[in-house]
Amino acid sequence: MDVVVTDEILNFVATAIDVAIRVGVRIDSQLMAQRLANHMCVVCASPDHVRLYGMPSSPNDHRAHPAIRFAIAGDNSWFLAAPFAADEQEETVEVKLGGRMRANNMESLLDLAIAGCGAALLPLWAIGKSLRAGLPVQLLADWEPQPTLTRPPYGHLPTKASDVLQSAGVSGL
Repeated sequence: MDVVVTDEILNFVATAIDVAIRVGVRIDSQLMAQRLANHMCVVCASPDHVRLYGMPSSPNDHRAHPAIRFAIAGDNSWFLAAPFAADEQEETVEVKLGGRMRANNMESLLDLAIAGCGAALLPLWAIGKSLRAGLPVQLLADWEPQPTLTRPPYGHLPTKASDVLQSAGVSGL
């Protein structure tokens, strides 16, 4: 079994990938996907950005804010899920992004957000120390993206890929 770790968005068929773990938007709607785990990401920006645009209380409030996007993903939206009680359906909201700035790594996204260039969506493990220091500040604290386990939509799943899914406790994908 080959394990590939990359920030690139790869074509499953062209690169012969059977299973991938992705965080964020499912770019290809034909891929089969299932939520794998919680992955704490935060929408963050500089205090100056918040003074200029205000503190959004919902994803709809964020639509007027410029965003700094992850260049490799090529997305123009963030899909954020609200926490929900056990008896409720999860609510996912698409936030169409404004702004034209993109960066191709997390450190650059964080630096640009701290510099006041816009809001960024970043993993908590990568920015926790900066966040605790107050730069950047967290926006939309109750909303977060969820990682998904994805695979191409073909019928037969190779044994190695099936073993990965089974060890992750995933069935029906």
